[in-house]
Amino acid sequence: MNPMHAPIQIHHSDGIDDVPVCMVNVRVAVLAQRLGFTLDAWEEDGLGAASGFMCRLSDGLITCSEEFAHLIEHLKAQGPIFYVPVEDLHARGVAATVTAILSAMGLAESNVDWRQSDAFVQTLGNRIKSG
Repeated sequence: MNPMHAPIQIHHSDGIDDVPVCMVNVRVAVLAQRLGFTLDAWEEDGLGAASGFMCRLSDGLITCSEEFAHLIEHLKAQGPIFYVPVEDLHARGVAATVTAILSAMGLAESNVDWRQSDAFVQTLGNRIKSG
């Protein structure tokens, strides 16, 4: 990975109203190690043990990854969910946002287990315009 284009780990970002954009099939610990990031761990009310990291991609997009032990152990999830700010998802669209995340994480399209629907993003757009 070109260091000029590598994501930069951040530990906090105020005011992010984020939405899930995709889930991948590579464990969050593997991604963190690949990127040289520290993996954060916490307890999420009602969901149990979680781990993940937050980073800023080279194009400025902030993304947060969250992997829940319950989803891995009981619901056959294979990796984390990535979240992005609602305004960015609306402005960029699902395809471009997922492509940016995959590229930054060193993943391929085949690593995506789930992606947000375009219909959901359109609904977000209607909310943003009326809000």
